[in-house]
Amino acid sequence: MPISSGGGGSSPLNIFDSANNTKLPLLANTAVQVLPANPNRKYAAIVVSSDAEITIALGGQTDSNTGVVTGVVIGEGIPLLGRGKSYEITSINLYTGQVSAICSVAASLSIVEGT
Repeated sequence: MPISSGGGGSSPLNIFDSANNTKLPLLANTAVQVLPANPNRKYAAIVVSSDAEITIALGGQTDSNTGVVTGVVIGEGIPLLGRGKSYEITSINLYTGQVSAICSVAASLSIVEGT
């Protein structure tokens, strides 16, 4: 599935042939890993699917034994202010590290990652 990286210029098309679609519940005041680090990531979309403000963090650390995510703070990152708000990772802002999220109330995210 080809995805255009923007309106013209020298940016190439960002083409990927595999996508993973998930829905992720979030608990109040508990950081979660939205996407693990993935050097093969070519695209991602993170969409708020509830009526909550969610902070997206490019980073965070997940303990491999407990699954606990640290280094993520409400309000310190990319704010998504309610249902339908989204953040996209494309060839223009390609980030392949861990993506995390946190919010002050129970919420959910819909996620697509293309590789």
